[in-house]
Amino acid sequence: MDTGALFEGFSRVYPPSIFEGFWNSLSRLVADNRLMVPELALEELRKLDPNLYKWVNSNKAMVIPASDTQLEIATRRSTNFPVLIENPAAQSPSNPWVVALAAEQGCGVVTEERRGSDSSPKIVQLSQSMGIECMRFLAIADTEGWSFP
Repeated sequence: MDTGALFEGFSRVYPPSIFEGFWNSLSRLVADNRLMVPELALEELRKLDPNLYKWVNSNKAMVIPASDTQLEIATRRSTNFPVLIENPAAQSPSNPWVVALAAEQGCGVVTEERRGSDSSPKIVQLSQSMGIECMRFLAIADTEGWSFP
């Protein structure tokens, strides 16, 4: 999951104070090793929202340390998208790591980003270039068949 999707869901659209059941269900996905973020995204999350950072730390199993495989994948993605090296502000610094983690784990990417341009690629292009599916945050509930009264 990318940091933007977590932030958007937690802080703006589906806050736990209103959607407690949704966040409890997400915690169960974490416990089942089905929801993860790269460890390198923690600092970004801390800056975005201290309460979100606390939630992630209370679901520590979702934080996956960088591996040699992830490093190789992230480096290859940056090479294939030179604009990421030339203009690092074009996207979140954790995006290549989110994609690398998804590739390593054989799972999709949850993001609220839409497709960017050649001069400003987004996580969607990075993912699609590797055949990784992207979904929106709320699609988790649909995919899991959740409904909340």
